[in-house]
Amino acid sequence: GMRLTEEGEYLRDALGHPMQQLDVAFQNVRSFSKRVEATCVMGLPPLIAETVGPRIVRRLEKDLPNFKLRLNVEDSARLNSGLLRGTVDVAILVGLAPDDRLHHGEMLHEDLFLVGAPDSDLAGRDTVAFRELENYSLILPAKPAGIPVTLEKLASRFGTRLNVAFEIDSLTVRKDLLKDGKHFSVMPMLAVKDEIASGALVAARITEPDMPQTVYYSTQTHWRVPRSIYNQFYLLFYDELATIIESGEWPATLLWDRQAIQLQLAETPTR
Repeated sequence: GMRLTEEGEYLRDALGHPMQQLDVAFQNVRSFSKRVEATCVMGLPPLIAETVGPRIVRRLEKDLPNFKLRLNVEDSARLNSGLLRGTVDVAILVGLAPDDRLHHGEMLHEDLFLVGAPDSDLAGRDTVAFRELENYSLILPAKPAGIPVTLEKLASRFGTRLNVAFEIDSLTVRKDLLKDGKHFSVMPMLAVKDEIASGALVAARITEPDMPQTVYYSTQTHWRVPRSIYNQFYLLFYDELATIIESGEWPATLLWDRQAIQLQLAETPTR
């Protein structure tokens, strides 16, 4: 039973058109990221590509359809070189500190484990001290992979002599050889969680000292993409990564915080 006064009718008529324009402006802003095209070559190490890659592609297809992504699956050393050459725009680097000429930050930490056959002396153990590694015949990837470099530095620091029987880059081959019970390897849990769950392999976390492997997010300095698109891609990647880690699919400790990322992006100069 209420009606606008004469002044109220005037105000409604006067504001009607500007409010419509404002509504259109908000709609345009929301759809801006879907209309502007951007391209990205993203580098992922093989194991991370299997875990993260499909989710990122599906999410981009849904939320940023004009963001053209090409996945480059290589080891971290090659991806680091690609960033420096400008052939890779964004990369996830494992256990390898990015070059200072790149934009980078620590993304997460994941513990390293000594892995072996279920009938080995690792069965039933939760941890193994680093000094004990000299008692195990190891199969490791070749340098400059992050794990052998880290082990070598710690061995020098603690006066420990590592017994490296073979250098094999293939994760599949390494895991298959471990089942023979003669050799052991050092890996993050992501690499062997399925085998651990099935009982095909066992693992003990390396301690004294703890050996968290750092995973970095790195971008090349000359990549040019609209800031709004980059920000959305960055947050989208964070959301998917956080979901994977919270679900336990990737056993790791996320070092990012969404609120901190949003503040960082707000302060980042226009790309």
